[in-house]
Amino acid sequence: MVLPKMAHHNSPSKSYGAVPVAPIPDDILDADGDRYMEKLKVYAKSLPYSIEPYSKMMESLDFIILRLTQAVHARDDVGLIQWDSMLTYWMMLKYPLPKEKRIRLAKLYFNLSVVPGTSTQVVAVCADAFKVLTRSKKKVSIEDLRIPWKPIFDILKHDLFLSRRQFEYTHPQLYLPMLFRVWESINSYMYDERMLHFLSKLAELHVVPDVSDPKRVQDIPDDERSEGEGRPEWPLHHSVPANGPWTGIYKDVGIFSEHEWNLLMCKCLASMADGGSLTTGPTADSQVGFEIGRLPKPQWRIPSLARIIVYSMAPDGPMVPPSNMPTPMFSPLPSAVSTPQIQDTSLKDYLSAPLGGSRKPNPPHAYLGGSKALDSLARMIASTEQFFHPSNSGSWTADVSLATYCREIAFLIVVNSQLSAFIKYIVYDFNKRWHEEQKPDCKIPKYRRLTKTMKRELVKSLRTVTLLAMFSQDSTTVSNIQSCLKSMSVLEPDLILHPVLERAVPSLEALVETQRTLSVIKALGAVAPAIVSRDVYYAGAKHLVPILQLLIPGIDLNDPAKTLCTTAFLVEISQHIKIGDLSGFEQGSSGSESSGSSPTPRDRIPALSLDDAGAAFLNGDVISPKEEDALLQDTTGSFPDWIASFIRRVIQLLENLPEEGPSGSAGGASEVQVVDAVTGACSQICVHLSEPLFDLVLKMVYDYASSNVRSNAVRAIHQLVEHWGKLYRPDEITIAWHVPDEEEISFALEIFEVLVEPTLKLLEGLLDPEIPRNAEWRNDFCRHLTVVRNAFAGIPTLYKEYIKSDEIWAAVATSDILGEIPEMIATVPPLDSGFILTDPLHPRYKFITGLKHRFGVFLHNASVSLRSQGEENTLDAVQMLVRSIRTYMMEYGDSRDSYYLNENQYTSEKNVARQYGGQKVWPRAVYIRRARKRALPLLQSALDPGTDDDRMKGALWTLNSTSFGKYAINEPSLMTTMFMKLFDSQHNEKPSIQDCVSTVFENCLNGFLEPTNLVAKVARPAVEKSLAELNELILLGTEDKELIRKCEEQRIRRAQDLDEATQELTDLVLDIGHSEDTHWRYMIYATRCLRTLVRRDVALKSEHVQFFLEKMHADHPTVRYYAQRAVMKSLRNLKLRTLCPSPTQLALSVHDNPLRAEVLVAPAWNTTEKFLSGYTVPLKSNSTEPILFDKDPPGWLVWGKTVGLYSLPASGKSAFLPWEPDSAQAIEGVREIVLDVEWWKKVIVFYSEENHENSIIQDDVSCVKSIFQLLEDEPFEILRPLVQKLIADKDQNKQRAAAELLAGILNGAKHWPMEKQDRLWKWFEPHIPTILRKNIKSDTILIWSSFLEYIFYHTDPRRVQPLVDFVWRLFQTMDYNPEMSFDAVKVIALFRSFYEELGRKFVPWVDETVKRTWTEVHNEHDDVRAFIGEMLAFSENIKWQPKPSLPTPEAFVKECTTSQRDFDIMGMRGVYHKDRVAELVTRFAIWRQERLPGVRAFQSTYDRVGITICKWLYRSIHDLHAVSTFDYILPLMPELFRFTEVNDNKELVNRASNLLVRMCGVSPPVPLINPILDAIFEAIQKSPSWRVRLKALPLLQGKYLEIKIVQMLEVLCQRLDDEVVEVREMAASTLSGILRLSPRRSVMTLKDRFVRLVKNTLLPDRADPKYNTAVRQRHAAILGICALVDSYPYTVEKWMPDLLTNVLAEHTYDPIPISTTVRKCASNFKRTHQDTWHEDSKRFTDYQLAALSTLLTGSSYYA
Repeated sequence: MVLPKMAHHNSPSKSYGAVPVAPIPDDILDADGDRYMEKLKVYAKSLPYSIEPYSKMMESLDFIILRLTQAVHARDDVGLIQWDSMLTYWMMLKYPLPKEKRIRLAKLYFNLSVVPGTSTQVVAVCADAFKVLTRSKKKVSIEDLRIPWKPIFDILKHDLFLSRRQFEYTHPQLYLPMLFRVWESINSYMYDERMLHFLSKLAELHVVPDVSDPKRVQDIPDDERSEGEGRPEWPLHHSVPANGPWTGIYKDVGIFSEHEWNLLMCKCLASMADGGSLTTGPTADSQVGFEIGRLPKPQWRIPSLARIIVYSMAPDGPMVPPSNMPTPMFSPLPSAVSTPQIQDTSLKDYLSAPLGGSRKPNPPHAYLGGSKALDSLARMIASTEQFFHPSNSGSWTADVSLATYCREIAFLIVVNSQLSAFIKYIVYDFNKRWHEEQKPDCKIPKYRRLTKTMKRELVKSLRTVTLLAMFSQDSTTVSNIQSCLKSMSVLEPDLILHPVLERAVPSLEALVETQRTLSVIKALGAVAPAIVSRDVYYAGAKHLVPILQLLIPGIDLNDPAKTLCTTAFLVEISQHIKIGDLSGFEQGSSGSESSGSSPTPRDRIPALSLDDAGAAFLNGDVISPKEEDALLQDTTGSFPDWIASFIRRVIQLLENLPEEGPSGSAGGASEVQVVDAVTGACSQICVHLSEPLFDLVLKMVYDYASSNVRSNAVRAIHQLVEHWGKLYRPDEITIAWHVPDEEEISFALEIFEVLVEPTLKLLEGLLDPEIPRNAEWRNDFCRHLTVVRNAFAGIPTLYKEYIKSDEIWAAVATSDILGEIPEMIATVPPLDSGFILTDPLHPRYKFITGLKHRFGVFLHNASVSLRSQGEENTLDAVQMLVRSIRTYMMEYGDSRDSYYLNENQYTSEKNVARQYGGQKVWPRAVYIRRARKRALPLLQSALDPGTDDDRMKGALWTLNSTSFGKYAINEPSLMTTMFMKLFDSQHNEKPSIQDCVSTVFENCLNGFLEPTNLVAKVARPAVEKSLAELNELILLGTEDKELIRKCEEQRIRRAQDLDEATQELTDLVLDIGHSEDTHWRYMIYATRCLRTLVRRDVALKSEHVQFFLEKMHADHPTVRYYAQRAVMKSLRNLKLRTLCPSPTQLALSVHDNPLRAEVLVAPAWNTTEKFLSGYTVPLKSNSTEPILFDKDPPGWLVWGKTVGLYSLPASGKSAFLPWEPDSAQAIEGVREIVLDVEWWKKVIVFYSEENHENSIIQDDVSCVKSIFQLLEDEPFEILRPLVQKLIADKDQNKQRAAAELLAGILNGAKHWPMEKQDRLWKWFEPHIPTILRKNIKSDTILIWSSFLEYIFYHTDPRRVQPLVDFVWRLFQTMDYNPEMSFDAVKVIALFRSFYEELGRKFVPWVDETVKRTWTEVHNEHDDVRAFIGEMLAFSENIKWQPKPSLPTPEAFVKECTTSQRDFDIMGMRGVYHKDRVAELVTRFAIWRQERLPGVRAFQSTYDRVGITICKWLYRSIHDLHAVSTFDYILPLMPELFRFTEVNDNKELVNRASNLLVRMCGVSPPVPLINPILDAIFEAIQKSPSWRVRLKALPLLQGKYLEIKIVQMLEVLCQRLDDEVVEVREMAASTLSGILRLSPRRSVMTLKDRFVRLVKNTLLPDRADPKYNTAVRQRHAAILGICALVDSYPYTVEKWMPDLLTNVLAEHTYDPIPISTTVRKCASNFKRTHQDTWHEDSKRFTDYQLAALSTLLTGSSYYA
């Protein structure tokens, strides 16, 4: 591509350099200013041929829409898919789609996609079309189109187990506070991800105030209300201003309050570990893994967090003065800080003297860049800075010691890639938003927009960590950092380019490690915009040529990775610039870079900066654009030398390639990749060379190619684009097409006449049967065919093909789209596409088409000949023949594959060139359907007996492709034959053949869908309404309506064909399944196939279901598995067909239960309490009142207007019977089988066979349940003696079989008439004590506990009252201290099944249960105490109840918005066990005194209760309601710390330690943060045990929130003087982590204190009594200084050189532990600064560098 009026310099052809004149239709040329028509005009001008007029394309569009609507009217899914593809192709042509048609098409597609029962293919097609039509917010907005949510919800709620929506929201100001209240109370990682994704969308959406304007919401028509959908009429309370314009929903930080923002940032910090670290949410999620697993995977939280932060940035606070440090300053510095004199006070008091300055009021808080969100981001990045270092990449593992475990409490398991991805998305979204706000149509108020200060401070905040992570060895991290560097170099190039160059140049000049070299090359590629685009950075261009010269050695065959990185960089930079020598041009001449108006450097924030790269620029010493031009012009003088060196290096690489192998490639995969990369780079560079340099390269390549036998050379030379780094809009580009002239056309045809036609004649002669088929023949065949094939491959656009109407109808008649009328098989007239020969009567046209036809005849004859030739000398010939056939059939115009390939390459190029999101300017850089239908019979015939094994195997692999196998099994007319052929393949016993058959069967059965015509019967009023609206624009004439009738008749015939084919296939497979000759493997396939053939829309046949029942006792377990699942599906479908009154409900599998009734609710404050208490009241069997509720009880948060309750079945009347009449035959077939006692005996044999299951098998239970639900008590009398026999047999497997049968019978009897249920329970009740008390042994306890779990799961306990009474009585009479602990364990196991499966339904029993168990908290049995811990955690959970004044949606939402922040509306505080915890606090003191010493310690009440409490709290902190645990942990914290210091009970120590650590993974309630910190301070300051002090210190980092930051510093400084050296060192380590984010005034104050203390501490003689005190005092000061140094691991602060060289260095040889601490600090400093030492060293004087060398190595380099 070239600019307008620019000629191409490298081609002599006059056809290059401009678009050939082609007329543009008038209706496109006269666009009248319409934006989209103007774009179409640009496209039209860019093409070398004329395109169709807009009016003609509108006619084509109307015809496509007409056919589309006709297909929808007729419910013809096949036609819909056909014409949807035509609409898709039409839209690819870029003609504007009229808005009204777009809207109505979108409505139609949406409504089609939510019709119940619609096939997944049609849903996908409609959803994709809807997405494409509504993608652009400019083309379709909410004012144009509204869609209902409820149809989607109604479909998803059954698939994803979502509960019914209780209420809706109207405005973010109403529901955001409520959402945050709920979120704060829930400990769930997956809930976090969904909330963060939702909030990220809100934050981005509501950055524009108009979006949330209530007036706008009220003005939008409410015209898409679904049936049964209400609208809450809630006032907006105080959210709407009384007067004045709407100003948005902005709060303290973006759209969030200060409290909400703090919660978000806590989530952000925890998210960096991606589910690891101390976060306990994933553990809570795992408890409901099955239900959560059904939900769609949430979007990754990292992009969501980044978007929330970026779109919450605004000038919303006072600004911290611009930074002059490598990392930004944070909050304002506190005043009135005083340090006492050492002589006047003790050392502890001196070190911990107040830092907060309480005498004067604190000044207003200021923020980095004046933005609270930016300030929070900078703090978070600073707190995680060390994890960006390459040495810290990868996963961190936990150490057993608490000290190591807690050292970085927030990031114990951190993945470096998480953090790098986070900053990548931060700068990407910031860059995107920044450029959006520069547009004139930006709607964000100016006072809310990003500022230049914010932009600069953001880059400075991220610069250090980005430059650290660029050397990571993790490929994902490096990729993230490259993206980050690119965005930052566009935002603030001077801050990024120079540090990268300072790292890159030394690495490229010297021989450093390979990894570092690769990293800097990748980094250079990332910052390329700052080098090659003068719009981005005017001063960057002069660095390009020196970098290119340094990269010449990067072309290295021995180092593929380096070569690939180098070529990627060359491709990146070369697409932006013209490569030429400008040094000979005069300034201001036409060839000069600086001609015309030069871009001016960006505005910068004036600031004094000694640390910024490019400091002279900021200090006002700015190089003028003219001087920059001169520098750039001078550097381009080196381009000739560089390009010559580069080409010589490439030639050297090519010369050293290995010899070509049999495949034609030189070397292995790496060599091929290197050669492709190098030649690709050469191609890109040559496109952008100036004419003299191009001639230079051409001569070098020509000299090489003409004197060398190797074929590897530079590829073709393309176009030339000038101007350094300019980006273009589409309308600024003129594409240089080459349109062949008459001479070139004649030359091409002459090649065919002189070369191709004679070669084709030779090929035809080679097919003579008389010619021997030897190696020479094969060689001639392949050579000649290659010539002809390549010739035809090169003329895809030479002539235009014309298809006659009779040929189209013939093609349609033989298409693989079966059972469709011809009009609905989509065909459209061909469009003008720039073909050369278009006149069929012209001699040239006749010649080339005749030759092409002759070529086709030859290919057919050759394929016939080669098939009969045998294997010898045919393989190469066949391969070449197949390629030629593809050329013959596909090389016309442009294939679909080629289009999508080019589209992907275009997208890839845009991604490489993209500098920010939403960028709009860029650098210049045939129907063959019959084949499948015809090939299928041939492939299937190859499976017949007698076929050669290799041929059969080839046919099977071909059938395994989607184009054949899955196509055939879902076509009614083909599926029977397909399955028959596959089943007949049993004849070939060769293992490899059978493996192939298995693969084909697996893929076919996985794609074999249940046949159904149900969707044709589903009512679809919304679709009909959309159709009517669309047909107002596209009118239906009489002929059109007649076509709809024909199409509908064909659809009905197709449905009939499906029914017939399904029955035929069923009969076939049943015969195979009943045959004794069928192999077990084929029996499995038969069973699976028949299971799929069980249909919801057609009643089941008797023999079909009987087959499944008979196979339930087959010998092979897999056959039994599929047969049993088929029985369940069959009987469930029968139930649905009976209880679903409409096709819509049948399609959704939603049935009406005749026992269910909707009961009105009158919510009161105690409604939930009353409802739950009802579960303990037994029901009378003659009660008809709807009172039962089986699933999780409602009313936890709010109540709806009604609740669905169930009544007991009436006496003498079945709830479900009679079943639907059409299924009578199937029911009779089931009855015939299951009323045979022998059948039950055979099934029981397998139910009770020995296996590895130690609990009941759900499928077995569900199958028995289905049978007894269908036939009620008919089989019971037959089965009863068999069950009684199993009950009496105490064998584990027999007990499991008994449990499965009983569970199925009892669950299936739920809806029997009451007298039948009474008889069943009357029989079963006497057996309950035998089963649940007498028979239970260690090997059967899990069986019977799983039996109870199944019985109680989603069951109202009043339905199974005898079991409830027995289990409750068993628990009440349990002996907690039996002689054998198993006697208690078995009762606990059964009781656990009871309360865990009831969940909140257990609330009426919980008080008594906890009261009973609490008295045994010190029980001697571990299992009993573990149960007590479980019960304490469980009871807290189910007693958790939010506290709105009235349990209604309106009251709850309103009170969340209006109530005080400290009002616990969610009930998240722990209160249920408060009295018990208070009792523990008192009694622990007594038990501690009574504690037994030594080996008997574990028997002490103190230890037993301590372990129980730790188990309880640990379990709770990992639960959904973890936040409530802090109310119990807080009063127990002193005791928890004491637990950690006992030395004779390792279990107690470990459990207490783990609890203290893991609690840091949950954010406590805000009111408890200060008390928790105080408790930790208490332990650190006053605990007499050094172990307690040691373990409490690192917890401060886990609880670090800016609250009490100064007090933290004071406490930590005090501990620097601890008597125990380990405590001192831990205090210093913790101090360094907290100092990083502390007020800078505090840092400076502490520095002065520590330095003064060092200087004033003199060490007396070792014999002096004060010697140890003095050593400890000096060690405390040295530790403090080392903490200061360690707190800035990757920067050198202004005060640091003096501290290192004049203070620390003097104590290198002090006594241990002082010298050890100094050397460790020096070692850490060396490790963390080695990557940045080239710039850090500038902060040291020569004297300081010498002293530092002594400190680091023990000797001076400068000495």
